[in-house]
Amino acid sequence: MFNFQNGCYYFVGDPTDFGYAGDTYSYYGAHPILGAYGGGWCFMIGPHRHFWRPWSPMFATVGPWFYWEGPYDPFFWTYWPFYHYYYRAHYPRYYSHGAFFRGHAVAPGSPPFRDRSDMAVPGTGQAEPTVLHRWLPTAPRLRPA
Repeated sequence: MFNFQNGCYYFVGDPTDFGYAGDTYSYYGAHPILGAYGGGWCFMIGPHRHFWRPWSPMFATVGPWFYWEGPYDPFFWTYWPFYHYYYRAHYPRYYSHGAFFRGHAVAPGSPPFRDRSDMAVPGTGQAEPTVLHRWLPTAPRLRPA
């Protein structure tokens, strides 16, 4: 939900999940984040919102959403399995649609495991092997330039 860049933390999550009711832009699926807005990738799956308007012609409009149709770099594919799991298993229980602030957060338990065989290894067309995790890694540590 935060990216660290140039000695500053940038909020890159969905502000509406934390009570923000101002103007936002609708996105669907994972997409890159412009450096001026925190850089890196938004790994959120499904519909979500951000403060900023899409900046690249690689964003397509699909219904009311902006959808990324551009390339995904090696950094994305390295961290995708972890963040995909987080946004499917944990985020909806604690934060999605303001659950944390409404007191509807679900107590943590043993999350169900998901088969990731639907995720193709880039360039091969073959599914990745299923990897089961009971833990989430810490956010990647970025070194200041």
